[in-house]
Amino acid sequence: MIEKNKNISLYEYFEYKSKLADMYFSQKKYDLAAKTYEIAESVKPINSVQRKYNFAFSLDKIGKSDLAIKEYQKIIKNYPDFEKINEILFELSDWYAKSKNFVKSNEFLLKISPEKKDDSYWKKLASNYRNMQNLENEKNAL
Repeated sequence: MIEKNKNISLYEYFEYKSKLADMYFSQKKYDLAAKTYEIAESVKPINSVQRKYNFAFSLDKIGKSDLAIKEYQKIIKNYPDFEKINEILFELSDWYAKSKNFVKSNEFLLKISPEKKDDSYWKKLASNYRNMQNLENEKNAL
């Protein structure tokens, strides 16, 4: 019979929980991933931007949008060069547009990299300006 080692370090516990959360995330078990990332973060702050993204994404998928937004905003602030930063900016823009906060929605849209500004970007920007009754900027976006 194998005896469990009850003397693992906090670092080992954190790594175990983080890897378990990564596994749940890859299996699209977002509820388990979010809970497990949360447990890991209670031991030590998550310092991997990909894990932070996975945590935020999982929170969003299980309906905890307010917490997901906070996590995404931390990524924007601390990791502006993250490969998925434009996806995050689009997502945040959508959330704020749905809550009719078009100024905040455009704040995130305007941070998107120039190479990612396609037709859907300009239509979304114009729509937000229309909803803000800013017809001049709506025209310029189209």
